[in-house]
Amino acid sequence: GLKQGIRRAIRLGCKLRFGQQGLEILVQLEAIDDLSILEAINDGLESGMELEQIRKIIFTSSNK
Repeated sequence: GLKQGIRRAIRLGCKLRFGQQGLEILVQLEAIDDLSILEAINDGLESGMELEQIRKIIFTSSNK
């Protein structure tokens, strides 16, 4: 579905922008079920968000 497609886009974006470091967040990414958070990460990648900012979004979402 839509969430899986956004996850694929995030995986590709992280791999291309951050290399191996970007792939390290993928396990945590799979645990995110909130579409708005996935969209925020994807939009952030498109606008040049740094890996540390993405980690913060993931960390914040996992502590809700």
